[in-house]
Amino acid sequence: MQFSKEFFKDEVREGFYVSGMIKRAWAAQLEVLADVAKVCKKHNIRWYADGGTLLGAVRHNGYIPWDDDLDIIMLREDYNRFNQIAKKELPSNYAVINFHTEEKFWELLTRVNNGNSIRMDEEHMKKYHGFPYVAGIDIFPLDYIAPKKEEEELRIKMAEIVEYVIDAINEENKNTKEMEDLLRQVEELCVVKLDRKRPIKLQLYTLLENLFSLYHKKEAKEVAIMPYWIKSRRHKYPLEYFKQTISLPFEEMEINAPMSYEGVLKLAFGDYMKCFKGGGTHEYPLYKAQENEMISKLEVKFPFRYEFSKDDLENEGRFRANKPKEQVKAFIGLLDEAHNEVVKAIRNQNYGFALQLLESCQEGAIQLGTLIEQLEKGFGTVELLEEYCEFVYQVHEGILQGQEISTDGVQEELKQILLSIENRAMNEIINRKEIVFMPYKASHWRSLESIWKAAVEAGDSDVYVVPIPYFDRNTDGSISEIHYEGNEFPEYVNTMSYTAYSFEKRHPDIVFTNNPYDGSNQFFSVHLDYYSENIKQYTEKLVYVPPYVLDEIGPLDTKSIKSMDYYLKLPGIVHADKVIVQSEKMRQIYLDVMTEFAGEDTRAIWEEKMAGLGSAIFDKVESTQKEQLNLPKSWRKKVQKENGGYKKVVLYHINLGTFLEYEERMLDKIKSVLLTFKEQKEDITVILNPHPLILKTCKSIRPKLWDQYQEMINRYMDEEWFIYDDTENLKSVVALCDAYYGDSDSVAQQCIREKKPVMIQDMKLMVMNET
Repeated sequence: MQFSKEFFKDEVREGFYVSGMIKRAWAAQLEVLADVAKVCKKHNIRWYADGGTLLGAVRHNGYIPWDDDLDIIMLREDYNRFNQIAKKELPSNYAVINFHTEEKFWELLTRVNNGNSIRMDEEHMKKYHGFPYVAGIDIFPLDYIAPKKEEEELRIKMAEIVEYVIDAINEENKNTKEMEDLLRQVEELCVVKLDRKRPIKLQLYTLLENLFSLYHKKEAKEVAIMPYWIKSRRHKYPLEYFKQTISLPFEEMEINAPMSYEGVLKLAFGDYMKCFKGGGTHEYPLYKAQENEMISKLEVKFPFRYEFSKDDLENEGRFRANKPKEQVKAFIGLLDEAHNEVVKAIRNQNYGFALQLLESCQEGAIQLGTLIEQLEKGFGTVELLEEYCEFVYQVHEGILQGQEISTDGVQEELKQILLSIENRAMNEIINRKEIVFMPYKASHWRSLESIWKAAVEAGDSDVYVVPIPYFDRNTDGSISEIHYEGNEFPEYVNTMSYTAYSFEKRHPDIVFTNNPYDGSNQFFSVHLDYYSENIKQYTEKLVYVPPYVLDEIGPLDTKSIKSMDYYLKLPGIVHADKVIVQSEKMRQIYLDVMTEFAGEDTRAIWEEKMAGLGSAIFDKVESTQKEQLNLPKSWRKKVQKENGGYKKVVLYHINLGTFLEYEERMLDKIKSVLLTFKEQKEDITVILNPHPLILKTCKSIRPKLWDQYQEMINRYMDEEWFIYDDTENLKSVVALCDAYYGDSDSVAQQCIREKKPVMIQDMKLMVMNET
């Protein structure tokens, strides 16, 4: 499988931080799924995305950002056939795991993994996109519900008893009278005979699986994932939902889904468009235990995990730059001391030494004049320095010519000139700060832009933007492609090349950075010179500004809290003198995470370091005004009124599942909606946006329906109130629309995140009205 380079980069998706390693875990899982799908296609085995995977396909066009596993389902007969052939058909390194094949794997599902151990060899890392850990997918069987309610109730009760015994029995008590009594009850209830000489737990699991698969397709109208159905009466669906398979976009590929996926999601999740960043049955991320195991076995320090040291919080030895006024004062002080030595040397008739000192004083004055000229102010001071140099020259020449020198007069004159120079300098010279912004990606500039603008507008600082290069790493950590994006910043940002700016020489007062990783990111890095631990040696204040804005984190958002380990426990935050946090609420998250990381005795340090001042990203207005959007001419004509104003734009979106489920009724619904908008054509323009797979799918499995749909759409194509958009890039459409109407899926979710009014159409209500 091929993934774009952009796919593997760290990013924030829908307010949640997704690391580059999570992306590689996703890609590795999709490789396993692709191999499973090949076997299924070869043997005509039907499979469907399930649970969070199906929800992600519909709501996010890929993984749920805070999810990190992949689940599919198969009807029982397909599930059984797959298990029979999988080991022979899948690549030789694959492991097919269920309670029949793996000792102590007590789950009623099959897990397909790409191996049994961590591998870092070239072949494995290339195939699985730099993910060294075991990756796989879970396959759940869909079993048939009994045709009669009383039969299903009996099956449930029998299964509950078997599950109770499974949970109760263990190696210590399996031979006790109490357990023997329970086993006999199971035997009597289920009319089976358990062999006491064979593993009892395995026999009980087999019995439970037989209870789950008791009924067959011909006699059933409903199916369920039995473990969930038995325990919580959830995950039961009409069998007709799984009669046909459709494809849905999933990351950079497509994934199988039941045709009536909307019905499946409603039964499984209720309001499935509502996001919840918690839950899950495993640790997040799922590879964390493997990562810890690998690191524990290394003989050297793992280079890509930052290990906190309290020495990193120390500031001793850092350079503290003198301000221009202080520099002038210090220089004048040195000259004054030199004058005393000149007078002393003349009085002692040490004329050679006096001449050397006078020459040094003159050179020093010239250097001081040059420094002041560089400040672009203080030209009166420079004139006085010229007078000073002239007087020093006259004294120097007088000594050479053997003239009698009045040391008291020379000393007094030099004092008066120095005093005039100091007074003039203190009035003319402004202590300007030097502030440097050091972004590494142009796309992250918006996190710094409003801070930069404020610094420029204040007028009391010299402000520089110095983009720094960064490079990708190969899977072995070595340097790969180098990137420099200094030419990709907005035209109004005057950038300076990093080769022309020397921290060692300039010692800026403040440095703003938005790279927290230093060398702790396994997949990219900036140059060592620009690590936070190095930069802070040459500035009085290092400020870290996060490149992203995350959704605010609540106490139940467990996945978000866990993801902070990979977003906060980093050297750039530790070395910074200030960390600008997007809100006071998020500041508390930062404080708790960093205190847990570094120790309770460091809380006061983080309290001082963290500032909940808001994010610059919030301050940068992303213009979505219609006149600033790059719209096709035909669109602009339809959304613009004759007086130059703009109509309200409604995005009407139809998803594939609804279209296929309701067929002709869906056509009637579309027609009804469009006619309603047509009545408001003076004030409203509607953009009809069908799911991109409607064309592909309907042409092959519903050609008549597609022809009817096309005929209807063609009637409106030239109407001034109607825009038809079947492209897959919805960014401009979402930006253009004022409101959303249509089906629940990822497009509705985009509009919700953009705070557009959203109304979901209810086809079931339409059907009820018809009846």
